[in-house]
Amino acid sequence: MAKYWAFYLKDDVSRRFRELPAASAKKQIRARDYPVTVEVEADDEYGAWSLLQAFGSGQPGEPAGRAFGVGDALETEDGRLLLCMFGGYEAASWWVPEPGPEAAASAAEPLPDASPAPPPDPPPSS
Repeated sequence: MAKYWAFYLKDDVSRRFRELPAASAKKQIRARDYPVTVEVEADDEYGAWSLLQAFGSGQPGEPAGRAFGVGDALETEDGRLLLCMFGGYEAASWWVPEPGPEAAASAAEPLPDASPAPPPDPPPSS
């Protein structure tokens, strides 16, 4: 059995996500939109989906209070990110912000040489 980490999309974002046409849904997801994480063990991602349906009953102590569904994501042990869509899972990636102009400028500057300076020559003896 493999381990999966389930990421539940925030409710307000989830409603908007479900209203989007499937073709226009972004495949880059933001970590800030997925505050709840659950770890499950299953044979495959569809087995994980089946196990996560039990979280939909709204019982106290359940992590999300709702079943795993469209817009939620699974991460595999090998780092693959799978976004739950209407017809199954699609490959996704975590959104990483582009560096600002300051970071880009500093990246373009050469780094100083990290090797230590040679010791100074000893003074001539008389």
